[in-house]
Amino acid sequence: MRLGRAAPGRLLELVRLQSGLGLAQRLAALGLVPGARFTLESGGRRGPVLISFQGTRLILGHGMAERIMVRLAGKDAP
Repeated sequence: MRLGRAAPGRLLELVRLQSGLGLAQRLAALGLVPGARFTLESGGRRGPVLISFQGTRLILGHGMAERIMVRLAGKDAP
């Protein structure tokens, strides 16, 4: 599922990026690479999303969030 469509409060795992090299490099510099786990704090189908990752809170724009594919992780996984 796309990060921009996930439900807030869930532990998520980054699966892949549907983006160009620029976005992939920006996210990798932050440590957001496939396999990284984070919590979606807020967001929705419109506007930016807020995630908690390694003790840091990050705001990602809606367009960026729509290019990040995630799955439920940990206790939230089916």
